[in-house]
Amino acid sequence: MGVAEDLEANGCAVVRGFATKEECEAMKKRMDKLVENWDGNCECLFSTTDNQSDTQGKSRYFMDSGKEIHFFLEPEAVDEATGNLKLGQKKLGAINKVGHGLHLKDEVFEKYSFSEKVCQLVKELGYTDPILPQSMYIMKNPKVGGEVTSHQDSSFLYTEPRPTCLGLWLALDDATLENGCLWYRKGSHKEPVRKHWQKDKDGNMTFKYLVDEEELKKAPLEGQTLENVTHDDIRSKGFESVYCKAGDLVCEY
Repeated sequence: MGVAEDLEANGCAVVRGFATKEECEAMKKRMDKLVENWDGNCECLFSTTDNQSDTQGKSRYFMDSGKEIHFFLEPEAVDEATGNLKLGQKKLGAINKVGHGLHLKDEVFEKYSFSEKVCQLVKELGYTDPILPQSMYIMKNPKVGGEVTSHQDSSFLYTEPRPTCLGLWLALDDATLENGCLWYRKGSHKEPVRKHWQKDKDGNMTFKYLVDEEELKKAPLEGQTLENVTHDDIRSKGFESVYCKAGDLVCEY
């Protein structure tokens, strides 16, 4: 089964060896430099739990990140009393992700994002006039790493009259159960988009629910914290882990 067929059938497909070792190393070294030059200030913590509207919805720093390179910290790396990094916490180990305009503001990430092979792949997946609205670099740091709960990308990158959001996730290091690999639920891309991240009347971002409560209950673990939940518990809900070697690309709806 080809990538396009696999993606359409399952909602997730892996292109092995998509990026070269040199490309991966170039992006990792560039991120090290961006972090080195960053002053350490951040006005927004990362969250994908049900309180996301409170932590990010009212943050101008978050909203302006689409055209800039902004740094988002792990909550556990920040001193609640001061809002600064905890004593002894290194910058690189405190970051959850960097985004969302890397493809616009940095030549190394721009080169990869708009490379011929990325453009060709997207065309092979059926896109005729695609738009690249955001890019991010996810750290997956040990000890302070916050969880990413189950969610639909189309909630945040919402299109009408039908969902067309395509995620391209490149592993810069090997990704396993031990260091935060992706999980997906086969066939979930054929379910309706359950909520839409949009502006309210006050200009703050919040979720608008698009389905009723019964439909929401059909989505296992969505928006829920996974404390005391094992890998076997997650698999029992229909999720599958995606093991990747550095350079592998995951395509997902």
